[in-house]
Amino acid sequence: MATEHWAPRLRAYKELGISLRKLDRMIRDGDIEVRRNGRLVFVRIDGPRPPTDEELLEKAQKELAESEASGSELRSEVRRLKAELRSMTDQASSARERASLANAEASRARAEASRERSKKQGLDRQLREARRDINHLGWALVAMSVIAAMLFILHIV
Repeated sequence: MATEHWAPRLRAYKELGISLRKLDRMIRDGDIEVRRNGRLVFVRIDGPRPPTDEELLEKAQKELAESEASGSELRSEVRRLKAELRSMTDQASSARERASLANAEASRARAEASRERSKKQGLDRQLREARRDINHLGWALVAMSVIAAMLFILHIV
């Protein structure tokens, strides 16, 4: 089923995409069906009726209102995301600060551990030397005992 509508002559030529002169010729030649209402001439056009300026304006206003509502929602979402980003940035900064403090503490602990290792190595070395000295003293004591025994034997004899 073909749709049709009636349009005033001055709008019909625009809808048909032809010149007003060509439309007038087609009307005179009877190629297009017309109706008259006083001085107004209406032309029958096959196809759906295009929206009027008022309908287009109403549609544009409705789309604008929807766009503004959507824009408002987007602005609200942007504000929320910015706040979330600030919070995450603050958290990251705080985490970096804590990590820096932990690294400094770990560095101090490593330095302290290194000093303690050095002290322990020094004490271990002193202990080894003391054991060696005790061992030497033991041998010296044995030697002195032998000499004392020999002197005692010689003194008795």
